[in-house]
Amino acid sequence: MNFFIRFGVHRDREVIKELRGLISGIFIPAHILSYSSNPTIMAAEYINKGYYIDPMTYIYALNNIADYVVPDKKTGESKFKPSIAKLTTDYGLSSHFTNSAYAALRPADFTDDFIDSFCEKNIILQTQKMESERGRAIKKYEKFLIKNGAEHLVKGEGGGLKPIAIIPPYFYFNDLADEWLGINKKLLAKTKEKTAGKVIPIISTNSHSLTEGLIKEYTGCDEIFIWIDDINEKTADINKLKKLVSFVKIAKERDVKVTNLYGSYFSLLLGKLGMTGVCNGIFYGEVKARVSKIGGGPPSRYYIRGIHEFFAIPTAIALLRDMRYASLLDIECKKSMALIQSDPDNIIALEVDHSKAQRHFIYTREMELNTIEQTSLADLIANLTAAHQKYSPLDEEIVKKNIDYLERWNKALEAEIEVEQDLQA
Repeated sequence: MNFFIRFGVHRDREVIKELRGLISGIFIPAHILSYSSNPTIMAAEYINKGYYIDPMTYIYALNNIADYVVPDKKTGESKFKPSIAKLTTDYGLSSHFTNSAYAALRPADFTDDFIDSFCEKNIILQTQKMESERGRAIKKYEKFLIKNGAEHLVKGEGGGLKPIAIIPPYFYFNDLADEWLGINKKLLAKTKEKTAGKVIPIISTNSHSLTEGLIKEYTGCDEIFIWIDDINEKTADINKLKKLVSFVKIAKERDVKVTNLYGSYFSLLLGKLGMTGVCNGIFYGEVKARVSKIGGGPPSRYYIRGIHEFFAIPTAIALLRDMRYASLLDIECKKSMALIQSDPDNIIALEVDHSKAQRHFIYTREMELNTIEQTSLADLIANLTAAHQKYSPLDEEIVKKNIDYLERWNKALEAEIEVEQDLQA
């Protein structure tokens, strides 16, 4: 199972570099690369791990695109916020949005010439921007790189990574009859036509579309990234979870690799049935609404592996101090325990030192992945049931958080035990 981290805050580069052996790669949002080119390029070179660039093009078709438009302080005229404005320039779309008064893109806008230019600019952004601006970025951060043991980059040795694959422009679609699906397929085809490298599409849709028909729509793709707008694996009902389970199985049968761009422990469990990768949003993100605003990183949180959930730092301390939940202290994860000297009271340090919270999460995610690899699905499901029976409901005086997702995950997966056994046979 591949485990990816979404890069979004430049301070995170130290932790990602230190623990890069525990992750499979990073996803870099295109607007961050466009707007903060020097620090982003430097971070990618410094981390020295495989990466993808998420085009972020879905925002141009959002009904709430006005949320990204602000008045110019001098002229009062409308314009995109700086990071989106720079990305729009890189895509060659500035004139289009100025002329359309920043109206959201429509399928009718996608003429052959529009698609050709859009795909060309997207490929250039993903394949040439890092290389063309690398020297400037390294020069700007020369002192930092020398101080942190990366003098070889300053000397021009090593570096120069390329993205693992090109991701075409993409837009959300409601169902298989939605015009936007057809647009996505045209953008995928044109991208494949224009580059000899590997191309992997992001499929942004909802659980209703997770069918065999969707796999057929993307015939010719042996790998896909999915972003399912209406599945929060902690709150989704059993039917939606089963749709995801079924889709992963269908993809496996057709030799299509699936990476969930926003997944929780449930998606890790689906590795037993064919899911090949999971990505966390800026370290902690397990879900992202399509219409949510893009912004900075989240506050520090503490991940409790026993119930596969994040908690605010003070809440985690209060929970683990309570004798009823003391067994949730992850004493088996020695690396995490070293961060707090095996004392829940010391978790408070993670609120001050954000990097410790990040290290803790990656260490516990490593434990989860290793446990899943070494344990049968039947036993993993039994563990979910045992945790739910032992800890649910959590005391509302400590935290108002429902962990019934453990039972829903159980019910969504229990029929698949024989499937896993067949896969192993």
